[in-house]
Amino acid sequence: MVITINIITFEKLDLNLHMELMKKWLNDKDVQHFYHGNDSEFNENQIKTKYKCRENGEDSVFGMIINYEENHIGYIQYYEITDDIKMFFGLNENEGFYHAFDVFIGEKEYWNRGIGSEIVRSMLFFIFNSIKSESVFIDPQCWNKRAINCYKKCGFSPVKVLKENELHEGEYIDNLLMRIDKKYFLQIT
Repeated sequence: MVITINIITFEKLDLNLHMELMKKWLNDKDVQHFYHGNDSEFNENQIKTKYKCRENGEDSVFGMIINYEENHIGYIQYYEITDDIKMFFGLNENEGFYHAFDVFIGEKEYWNRGIGSEIVRSMLFFIFNSIKSESVFIDPQCWNKRAINCYKKCGFSPVKVLKENELHEGEYIDNLLMRIDKKYFLQIT
């Protein structure tokens, strides 16, 4: 499956094709700092264990490689928010059809060029128009001002701080839960 929106293409994760990219990105100390922390390394078996099921959404998480101008530059995964996550976020479990996504740009020469905003807007377009989600959530680490500013630029609004929510480099840190509704996204695009 390949999805092209403007200048961004999302290509279904295939570890037979993308293993070397994932290994490179997941073991890059700068990328790790923003994505999962510098306190772990990923070998091929660990990558297969964590990401193999995301090739086909077997765990309801769908992984994709991000292409910009036909270059593989990063990874994105999207998933439906389950009732237990809705309750954790403070939502009614019967409320809405919602999704979330996680993203990183693994090729550092594409950092600080506005491409992250293009990726986020393209994923939002896909989730709202193809999957028909009502709202999308994202939860960057509170210290990651670059990500928070990117998401705000794309229309996300802060909802609340998730205290000590994520284990990152040996300590529990806060995440900022952010949300954008389909109706608002369609107004600003």
